[in-house]
Amino acid sequence: MAHEPKLEVYKIYLNPTRTTKDNSFQGFLEKKFPDVNFDKKKAYQSLFQELLSAIDLDYVLNETNKKGLRIDDVDTTDPAKPSKSINIKSSKHIIHGTIKGGRYGQNRSIGYTKNPGKKKTKISTTDIVLDTFYFLLYTPLGSNKGILIIQSYTDDQINDVFIDWLRSAFRTEGFFKPSFDHYCPSKIQQEFKKTSAIKELKFTNDILISDIDTDESIRTESFSISVTIRSNEDGEKISNLSSFTNMAKKLIFGNKRNPLTLEEFKRQVGTLYNGSHQSSFELGGEIEIKPTIFLKDKVELQTDGSPKWASLETFCLELLEEIKSEVYPENNEIS
Repeated sequence: MAHEPKLEVYKIYLNPTRTTKDNSFQGFLEKKFPDVNFDKKKAYQSLFQELLSAIDLDYVLNETNKKGLRIDDVDTTDPAKPSKSINIKSSKHIIHGTIKGGRYGQNRSIGYTKNPGKKKTKISTTDIVLDTFYFLLYTPLGSNKGILIIQSYTDDQINDVFIDWLRSAFRTEGFFKPSFDHYCPSKIQQEFKKTSAIKELKFTNDILISDIDTDESIRTESFSISVTIRSNEDGEKISNLSSFTNMAKKLIFGNKRNPLTLEEFKRQVGTLYNGSHQSSFELGGEIEIKPTIFLKDKVELQTDGSPKWASLETFCLELLEEIKSEVYPENNEIS
């Protein structure tokens, strides 16, 4: 699998208790930092400092998934680079920057491509192999909804440990841990659809033994049957989805006594292909793209395939502005 950078977008929903009167991010900050009497800028700065302090001196670990994260190192000798890996735009309610993270808990070692005969260096199971990831967190004070944009790679991600960390950070008196929902901006969905083709349809159903002729010695009472209809060429245009699906559903399976058409299969899924990428969708409804944004053609990349961070930051800030109207209809950030 290629080491290709990608983005995922999440909507964050605060989860107030029944007795909480103000369920917005301002209400959360008032509960979390009562000593600021409520100065919005100071409260947001306090949130920023608390997030930083949690990952500044130690790793945030997820023991279940064996992943960890920590604040990124900064080259203070280069004046062209920012003095912090994570920065705050308090007037815009944005916290963003780069962090280090990765997996641990595996027996691994380092081999040397320039010196194959050199003895390998063992990596302890408690050591983390680190990569750099970017995130943008937007939490408008007048709303109970926030937005998280987090960058990862096709072969590695720390979204799970990062989101668990944020869930804990946004819990306080009067607020349970928030929920996170995947989200894909309309613009990205439309871009993917325009350059995609329908490559396959998959139908799955559970079949009881009593519905088919079989040897009575078979002990299993039911089977799960999957039928895949795949184009051997470049695929079908999305505009031909209805005709492609209707053709597939006319196919008959089973036996003469009890025939079964694909129309009767309970789970019906189509797959769009776009170059090396694909996205699945449920048949019978609108085509909704899985919430992944591939960055290869959208931002500048470094020689190792990771994003140039300034380019990615610009892209994410622009993307945030584009999706605000979708997440907050009619620019109403309380909706």
